[in-house]
Amino acid sequence: MENSRQQKNLYYFLSARFLATLSTGIMKAGLAWHLYDLTGSKLHLGLLGLFEFIPLVVFALLGGKISDQYDRRKIVLFFNTFMVIATSALGFLDRMGALQIWMIYALVFLFGICRAFFSPAVHAILSNIVQSGHFPKALAMSSSLWQLGVILGPSLAGYIYAAFDSAFWMYNASALLRVFLMFSFFLIVGQNFTAKPTTHSGSIYEGLRYVWKRKVILGVSSLDLFAVFLGSVVAILPAFAKDVLMLDAVGYGTLRSAPGVGAALIAFALAKYPIDKKIGQRLFITAFGFGMSIVALGVCNSFVGAFIALFFMGAFDLVSVVIRQSIVQMRTPDDMRGRVSAVNIVFISASNELGDFEVGVVAQIFGIVPAIIAGGIGTCLVAVVWPLLFPSLRKLNYYTDVEQTVPERNIA
Repeated sequence: MENSRQQKNLYYFLSARFLATLSTGIMKAGLAWHLYDLTGSKLHLGLLGLFEFIPLVVFALLGGKISDQYDRRKIVLFFNTFMVIATSALGFLDRMGALQIWMIYALVFLFGICRAFFSPAVHAILSNIVQSGHFPKALAMSSSLWQLGVILGPSLAGYIYAAFDSAFWMYNASALLRVFLMFSFFLIVGQNFTAKPTTHSGSIYEGLRYVWKRKVILGVSSLDLFAVFLGSVVAILPAFAKDVLMLDAVGYGTLRSAPGVGAALIAFALAKYPIDKKIGQRLFITAFGFGMSIVALGVCNSFVGAFIALFFMGAFDLVSVVIRQSIVQMRTPDDMRGRVSAVNIVFISASNELGDFEVGVVAQIFGIVPAIIAGGIGTCLVAVVWPLLFPSLRKLNYYTDVEQTVPERNIA
């Protein structure tokens, strides 16, 4: 990162990452509150996750393949353009009183399609900008700004919605921020963001085969899949805030930002003191802490207690994210990063968005609090079982430790 062009590009990338997260935070938190305000249904909140998950699973592998063949910067710009148009249109429809519930789901579905293509490109671009030796620190810096966006986005959504009693300004604020992030990506120049074709350049399923052969990468991806799937509680926070804690839109926005506050503080610490040893042990410890934080949230009946529980949930999750992404990116060649990132995104989407649907269904049937507590316990169990299933990941000391791969003949 000593090169001035790399430093400038990293600055522009981090700015764009922050703006993207801020925009997404406003949109998703605002959508959830707006939808619950319109329907009062926890199942409808869960369906938001399902409608984002379906296109991600369908298109993510193709998105990874495209990311490994074309200019990753242009991919990000192209698909964000669609998000600007769609989000603005939803705002104007709400302003005219013509907004219907299916239109909200349509926006989420479109966001899932766009994310399937631009997310693999974004993950790979950071690896193009910085050298591998600086990657964990750069990732921590990126995560810091990402979490700052996570903090501010939901809070801004709550304040905007409460101040204007309308979703119009909320949707258009999200769209405007995406315009600014596109401008930041325009400024990233002077480096090659297209992977060189090699022996890995082939099928869109090459990423799946690559992950399956490498048990450390498979372990971190599947850990995220099951731990976060069971512990996905953010989707029903509007219901928890409104029906359990009796909060308004501002209170919900503040509560929704609590995980980001905890994550941001940890991210700034990791940027200065990156985790560089006992990687596997620390990953499983943080996963267990994440689950316990969710259990604590379920037994809280006050705003302060819930905020603290969500604060620690975000802090534990951030450490896990930095470790997982560092392992995946540092152990993957550049010409495979798009497809491997796409596989990782499918795992993440299955855990987050499908987890949102799962918790919405469980909350609708059994209640909000039982759904949260059961999810936290399930996450803790995953954190206990996974070290036994993936001993190579448990024993991982350094990111660069050599890993034995599964022979090709074992790959279906």
